Amino acid sequence: MKRQIHDKLQDLITDRADNDVIIIEGARQVGKSYLVNSVLKTIGRPYLAYDLEKNPKIRREISKTEDFFDFSALMTDRYNLQPGSILFFNEAQECRKLAEYVKSFKADRHDIKVILTGSSMNRFFPAGTRIPVGRMKSMCIFSFCFSEFVKFIKGKPLYEYILLAPEKIPESRHRLLLELFDDYMVTGGYLEAVMHSWGSYFVHVP
Repeated sequence: MKRQIHDKLQDLITDRADNDVIIIEGARQVGKSYLVNSVLKTIGRPYLAYDLEKNPKIRREISKTEDFFDFSALMTDRYNLQPGSILFFNEAQECRKLAEYVKSFKADRHDIKVILTGSSMNRFFPAGTRIPVGRMKSMCIFSFCFSEFVKFIKGKPLYEYILLAPEKIPESRHRLLLELFDDYMVTGGYLEAVMHSWGSYFVHVP
């Protein structure tokens, strides 16, 4: 299902005139990696994606690099990073070495776009680290809002109706929305919880 923030992220990724590192924060299970991967699959550019929590091998290799030149050689030689590609690291806070390279991603690798996501990005830039202002764009991903919850369960028409915020609505639709809001209050907006409780009701919508 397409999140409301999907288009904003897509615009950031496809903006070739802006090579800022994209940093995406959010609690666990809000769907950060799902969102990024869903966008990457639609834009037609080659990409490499790694979860640094689940892939200790590449995490160790990056941590051992001496400088950005060494890191760039590692990604090219061992992982076939090509010019024009997108490089996506999920749970980036697991490898603090990457924080040292944020400035260089923009200054020295104009040919790639870098996306870093994490659930504890306050650990990514340790205390005392000079944050590279002007080198990155930050986004925060939250759990489903009520309208997205409705879109997941009931589909796009009712979702779009909510966004219109009409002053008057049919009584039957009002009752349905109240019931759905009660369900939302119980389930919450975390993707895994919604899938567990409502997966059988999922409506495939763009």
